[in-house]
Amino acid sequence: MVSVSTEKEASYLRRALELAENVVAIELLCSAEALDYHRPLKSGAGVEGAHRVVRSAVSRLSVDRPLSPDIESIAGLIRNGAFCRN
Repeated sequence: MVSVSTEKEASYLRRALELAENVVAIELLCSAEALDYHRPLKSGAGVEGAHRVVRSAVSRLSVDRPLSPDIESIAGLIRNGAFCRN
């Protein structure tokens, strides 16, 4: 039997992981936007690969819109290991 405190600790850890995924997703979204503004300059292969992954799920910000769906899409890519396959 698993103790209640162990289950509670696992719940806290799961929540911390979700928050970390969202923070990294926001950073990736900001980075992708910044790279788009510096075109036609190119970055290294890893950065360009990460940019392609982000843009496969989220389009460039051309109009004001809520970013929570974009953040969740990128967080899903992180959870599914999409950035590890570059």
